[in-house]
Amino acid sequence: MSEQSYAEVKEEYFRKIQRNDRVAQWLIVVGGIGIIGIVIGMLMIIASVAMPLFRKASIEELAAFNLPADTKLLGLGVDEYKETGYYIRQDGSVVFYTLPDGEVIDELLVKVPGGGESTIKSVTTTGFFQHTYLWENGAAALVQVDFFPEFPEKGGRIIRHHLKMLSTWEPVGEVPLQTLIKGGGEVNLRVDILPGNNLLLSSVLEEENPITEEITRSVSSGELAVHMSGNITSLTVNRVGSQLFVSTDRGQVGRWDIGNLKQPKLLDKVEVHDDGRVINDIALVLGDESLVIGDERGHLETWMPVRTGESASKKALNRVHTLPGHEAAIVQLEVSRRNKTIFSADETGRIRATFLTSERGLYEFKANGPVQVMAMNRRGNAFAYADENGLVEIWGVHAPHPETSWQTLFGKVHYESYDEPDYVWQSSSASDDFEPKMSMRPLILGTLKGTMYAMLFAAPLAILGALYTSQFMHKNWRNRVKPAVEIMAAVPSVVIGFLAGLWLAPLFENRIVGMFAVMMVLPLMLVLSFTLISRYSNATWGRRVTNGKEFIGLVPVLIIAVFLSMALGGLVENTFFNGDVKQYVYDWREVRVDQRNCIVIAFALGFAVIPVIFTLADDALSAVPQNLTAASLALGASRWQTAWKVVLPSASPGIFAALMIGLGRAVGETMIVLMATGNTPIMDMSIFNGMRTLSANIAVEIPEAPQNGTLYRTLFLSAVILFIFTFMVNTVAEMVRIRLRAKYGNY
Repeated sequence: MSEQSYAEVKEEYFRKIQRNDRVAQWLIVVGGIGIIGIVIGMLMIIASVAMPLFRKASIEELAAFNLPADTKLLGLGVDEYKETGYYIRQDGSVVFYTLPDGEVIDELLVKVPGGGESTIKSVTTTGFFQHTYLWENGAAALVQVDFFPEFPEKGGRIIRHHLKMLSTWEPVGEVPLQTLIKGGGEVNLRVDILPGNNLLLSSVLEEENPITEEITRSVSSGELAVHMSGNITSLTVNRVGSQLFVSTDRGQVGRWDIGNLKQPKLLDKVEVHDDGRVINDIALVLGDESLVIGDERGHLETWMPVRTGESASKKALNRVHTLPGHEAAIVQLEVSRRNKTIFSADETGRIRATFLTSERGLYEFKANGPVQVMAMNRRGNAFAYADENGLVEIWGVHAPHPETSWQTLFGKVHYESYDEPDYVWQSSSASDDFEPKMSMRPLILGTLKGTMYAMLFAAPLAILGALYTSQFMHKNWRNRVKPAVEIMAAVPSVVIGFLAGLWLAPLFENRIVGMFAVMMVLPLMLVLSFTLISRYSNATWGRRVTNGKEFIGLVPVLIIAVFLSMALGGLVENTFFNGDVKQYVYDWREVRVDQRNCIVIAFALGFAVIPVIFTLADDALSAVPQNLTAASLALGASRWQTAWKVVLPSASPGIFAALMIGLGRAVGETMIVLMATGNTPIMDMSIFNGMRTLSANIAVEIPEAPQNGTLYRTLFLSAVILFIFTFMVNTVAEMVRIRLRAKYGNY
């Protein structure tokens, strides 16, 4: 080959190398950017599902029409399909109309019970499409408006309607000032406000004979003298008719037990405000726990019976929530029968919707004048009101997640039936009036708690084990031990969780003292064994044992220590803990020892994390240049001094990376935590209690979460929190690793 041809071949060879380098560089850049884009895209997808939790509610006008100016409305309603509605006029007639034009399609008149004629005195709304009628002669009735959708064969939908008299009372001698009727079932309760702050209570029980179909009607009654300052302004009764709430124009609220109508019992009486301002209206929120109060200064708050420190067995009304109020006096309250939304109207015509649990203002309306009546439909997607000028407006409402806010997700909330604010996760219940509790704090704490205890167990064992195998163990044994430990990483998580939950947890429960004794007896016996081995290390048999095979001699020590600790455990428990250490711990610190607790999860999760940390740490320690260890030994340092002062600092970046990878595995672990912790979302750092982690919570809740519901989106928010936590840990880990590498990388 000529010199010229050789130069050409050489030049072509280098051009090929440069071309390959450029291709590789572009592939690496594109691949890296692609991976970053995929990660960011995943975060955006997850976050996009969770973001609607914090969006404001939206409203849209469905219909608006005017009635004659002198028309006084006493009630309103809209069907759940937002196609028809009704209003109740002063003469008691129920007028049905279509939406959105307001064209009248039917008019039904509610007749006076007992016959005859009388004018309507008042109509009050007591439930979904339920209205209490009171006539001037004292007659009363509970009327139900029903809507029935029909679907003809030719297509479309027709909304049928009719009225149903749930219960009636004929005229009485003394005409009440106001009447409230609660019922619709077998028992209907009527409460009459009489002059002089006296209440007349009467209940009607209707029973049908299954054979003759004859209805028997039994009535019981009682009187209640309300000894409160001021005149009664409003009253309400819970759904079962067992408790009565009364407010006055002097700022007082009273609560009575009316389970026995003949002997009502005053439960408590409170001053809502010290200045005695007028309470214009009160109402019970869905669930009959919280009483919402609106006063003449526009303040809106809820009170609830809670246990106080003075008497743990008795509940008394206490202020629980202070809600966004009005600038003018609140004159009317209405509550949703679907959730815990409260509607408050002031004297200027401003209506505000507020959710009780989150204390979150949802939306508001501004009428042209004071509001006569207002109502929400059964599905909660439409709201109607009428002002004093005869204008009726119906609005479509979209508020899918009213119960969520930053406070309910990450702060303390005073939930119904709780004596004080707390962090609680309880996403569902068998009751329709349940108040969802979706605090992230117990789940975040559970994640950190389980990870911390697992790392406290796994990190020392894995790092010290890697240090021993890489620096002290005989090469032949190291080639066997390391693959065996790496195989541990292939054990499925569900198998580890199964063994931890069904074998280790009962074992720990029955031998709790023995398990703790192992932690003291085993180190003591190991120290004694090492002392004995070092004393005879110069002997022939000692050199055989200490030549990288020390662990063989320690295996019997380990077995003996475990059996000795378990044998001593029963003796110690009977001698010092009266034979029951769990009861002793509870009596001493009021801490329950659960079967599935943090100690179990530390062993189980640590077993899954150890192989990852051990393998990476061993590789990092073995990668330390031999000239460093040889130089240290040549200067007179012992093998232990060399490992501790030279090898360990030099490998610290890799060891730290191993710890962070192990931490990431512990944070994201699901099946082990799910099966071995009891899955209890509690705010407690005790090692004797379980926990619920973010990942385990997602696995448990997501199959039952309705798509795009509040729980569904909250679980995606949990995933976002996990993502952010992992990102922060990895970022901090990389920063620390870079600093360690800069410090020890040149050794």
